[in-house]
Amino acid sequence: ELVVSALNDMGLPVLAVRGNSDLPVVDRLLRAFSRTDSLHLKETVLKGVRFTGVSGAIPVPFRTRLRWIERPVLEQMIGLVEEPSILVAHPPPWGILDEVLGKFHAGCRGLEEIVRKRQPRMLICGHIHERPGTAQLGKTLVVNCNMGRRRAGAMIDWKESREPRVHML
Repeated sequence: ELVVSALNDMGLPVLAVRGNSDLPVVDRLLRAFSRTDSLHLKETVLKGVRFTGVSGAIPVPFRTRLRWIERPVLEQMIGLVEEPSILVAHPPPWGILDEVLGKFHAGCRGLEEIVRKRQPRMLICGHIHERPGTAQLGKTLVVNCNMGRRRAGAMIDWKESREPRVHML
């Protein structure tokens, strides 16, 4: 509760998705405060910009608090993603900034398919801590802004009149 409360007290709108280790109470807390909200399977418009999101992670070979069966969740989400959208997802799309231990891809195949079909403006993700940075998937700028040792996320400076500038923190 302290983290969501601190985010709320920043005085700015905060949109979030739960990660695979976040407890279910996080979604309830995000909805309870006036300036925070969960993007999971819904759309929010801020200053004319459409945001949509999906929480959790694809099935993984270890215990996790939040994972989903990929196809049904992605079927719910595809109608929310449009070209002008900014998509926020916990996992990255398959093959894009998703290499684990430099050996294998661990992104979401269904998410990659949605991005290729719908081409949102941007996809902001995390989950794979080994691959922070940016990449293009068609017209979509993918930003893996994971946090971990020596990393503190990303600052995205974007205005309609120019390409986004991403600074990894």
